[in-house]
Amino acid sequence: MGAGEGSTARSVIAVLLASALALAAGCDRKTAGTGGDAGASDSGSGSGGDPGCLDGCNSDPSIACSAGATGIACCAGDNPEHEDPSLSCSTPQTNAGEDDFCCFENPGGFTCTPDDTLASVCPPGPDSYGYQCVSGDDPTTLDASLVCSTPTSDADGVHDDYCCTYTGTSAGLPPTGCIADANVVCAGGADGYACATGADPETEDPHRSCSTPAPVVGGADYCCFTDDTWSSTTCEPDDHLTSVCPDPMSYGYQCDTGLDPMTLDASLRCSTPTPDADGVHDDYCCTFG
Repeated sequence: MGAGEGSTARSVIAVLLASALALAAGCDRKTAGTGGDAGASDSGSGSGGDPGCLDGCNSDPSIACSAGATGIACCAGDNPEHEDPSLSCSTPQTNAGEDDFCCFENPGGFTCTPDDTLASVCPPGPDSYGYQCVSGDDPTTLDASLVCSTPTSDADGVHDDYCCTYTGTSAGLPPTGCIADANVVCAGGADGYACATGADPETEDPHRSCSTPAPVVGGADYCCFTDDTWSSTTCEPDDHLTSVCPDPMSYGYQCDTGLDPMTLDASLRCSTPTPDADGVHDDYCCTFG
């Protein structure tokens, strides 16, 4: 990625992060039509004053979501599923003037409709995802990362309603502090991300393997892919193994001695092991694809 493109990506990240902070502050402290902060005088220009929370939603890493779903904070009444129909979102939790959601991206070909308004079927909570399906369809046959209730007949007489929990990874949504960036060249079908300083895609999702970071102005670029085979008792992705894996197109892994990342993921090609400084693990440098 060229220097100009990197600066542009970093500017976008800064705007996204600033928007998220502004939304959290605005939704916590303001109410539309009050003319400003609670307990403060109206200092807004024009006849309307401060409009309070603006329409829209932003990612919010403080929202606790399971299985790699992404936390999204919206001003009350806004809904991520309405803004992006490819998302599945949990039933909203009210939080000081905003609605909090956990969301992940549906796989292609999904025929059931995500519906986070099915509160009678799905009580509000970060692990409750509502779906409306044509009778006979089942969300779990379309997305194996879902675990769903038995169907409840919808009031329209045509559909069945389900309440599901999400157990997979949020491969379709960018990690917090990062944006998807097609200018980051990745091998083997991995996804490219441009991340702000301090953001690390691996720390958000233990199933995500990311390449050694490539430093750029304002942050670093990563190539990442997801795989459910990694665990603390076998091998774990570690993009901080720069002494073993200095190449930004390579992926570092720390494994229990005697284990090999290639036995867990056949798409990897790995180096001979290097004993880790802890005396218990072996470190590997791998390529993907």
